Formats: sequence, structure tokens, C-alpha cells
Amino acid sequence: LYVFGSLFASATENVIDKVAIIGNTSVNFSVATFWRAFLFFIATVLIGLSGWLGPLHFHFYWSILLLAPIGIFQSSFYTYLLQKVELTSTTAIAYLAPFFFLLIDAKILHTGFSPAMVLGIFLLVCGGIGFSLDAKTLRLKSELSKYVWGIFLFGLLWTGSQAYLFKYLNATYEVNGVSFFASMWLIVSVALFLVVIFRGKFRLLLNKPSRAYIKRASLSKSCDAVSTVLWAQALTLVTVSQVGALEAFYPLILFLLVVIVQSIFKISLNEQLDRK
Repeated sequence: LYVFGSLFASATENVIDKVAIIGNTSVNFSVATFWRAFLFFIATVLIGLSGWLGPLHFHFYWSILLLAPIGIFQSSFYTYLLQKVELTSTTAIAYLAPFFFLLIDAKILHTGFSPAMVLGIFLLVCGGIGFSLDAKTLRLKSELSKYVWGIFLFGLLWTGSQAYLFKYLNATYEVNGVSFFASMWLIVSVALFLVVIFRGKFRLLLNKPSRAYIKRASLSKSCDAVSTVLWAQALTLVTVSQVGALEAFYPLILFLLVVIVQSIFKISLNEQLDRK
């Protein structure tokens, strides 16, 4: 249930993020990246202060400090994907993650899996593959260039690093999800703020396009924070590969939400649903 709650919140987040970036094309790239990271941090802190999934504490272990720079790049790559790639195409990584995490859990962490569990993961993964194919040609969508696949693989590294580091800190130091992600994204937010200053874009932080963007991004990052802490809670109960396998449902959830938003509510997401 934690995973499925996380997936629905994540899909909602991505749709709102897409609406926000399409509706504010003049917002600066670095500024948009900073505001999403900072608003996610604020939303995570608020969840922590509520005590919903445990108390909030800030931890700055060396492992967190070393991982944070990856988050800086991942945040920028995500902005690029929002601007250049259809939402449903970005789910291609959802079927690669379970294979990767299953290999780590089985070969490195020596976690036992029954044949039925392995088969279940494989079938879920096969179901997700279809969302990266063009329905007319049955080939990978043309927008999935080598550069985009590189971003996907980097995202896989980022997700896996967060998951395994969190499980380690949770098991060793009892660090909960809200504390882990609040600590991580405080560092990332500060770093991205410095990037904005270094690039001379400080004056753009609160200009008219940015203020409009902040309103929508606040909602999307609230969903993102809920999704992330639920994901972390699921990781305290099962292996990373088991959580990853259930995430193979994400392409379907996102696709249905995109159809509802674009076809029924007539909100443009620049998705070409006629060829999916």
C-alpha cells in the first residue's frame, strides 16, 4: 500500500510539474530547478513536523554529503526531461530498475528470492516495456535519444543510491524517511541556490514567471514529498528490488492520469496520445 500510494502521488507530481513548465516557458532553467528542490525540502520538513511518519531530525553523515552532489545533477536533468520529453516516455526507466536492483539484492546483498517472486518481477517489468515503444512502429520512441537514455541511467543510479543508503542508515542509525530526505535536500537546495547566484540569475528568483511557476511547483512538490516518504516507508519493510518491481505499475498509472488530464480536462501536456 505504501508503494501504490507513492506511485499515485508521484504520477500526480509529474503531471503538475509538466503543466507548470509548459505554462511558464519563460522561467529560467536554473531558477526552476532550484525552486523545485527547495519546495520539496519545505514540504518534506512540514511532513516531518507533523510527526506522520516519525520525528524530524537532520543528519549530515559523510554518506549523505557525498550523495547530495548527484541530486544536484539529477534535479537539472529532470528539468531537461520536463522540457524536452513526453511524460509517458520518461517512464522507460521503470522497467530497467527492477532488473538492476534484483541483481544487487541477490548477488551482492545475498537476499533470497523464490522462483515465483523472480517470475513476478519479470512479468511486471515486461508490462512496463510497452510504454517506451511507438505503437505504430513497435520501436523505441524517437525522442529517446542516447542522451536521454544517459539521463535515465543516471536517474537509475540516483534512485538506487538513495534507496540502498537509506536502508543502511535506517538499519544502522534508525534514520527515518523524512529525516533522510530533509537532510539530503537541504544540501541540494543550498547548492542549487549557489548555482543560481553563480550564473547571475538571482534577480530572476522572484520575477513574474518564477512567481507563477512557484504556485504550481508548490503543489507538485507537496505530492513529491508524500510520494518520497511513502517510498521510504516501503523500503523499511521489503527489499529495494521488491519495491522496484511494483514500480513497474507506474507507467500505467501515469498514462491513465495523463489521459484524464489531457483528454477529459483539456489541459495540454504536449503528449501525443494518438500513437500510444
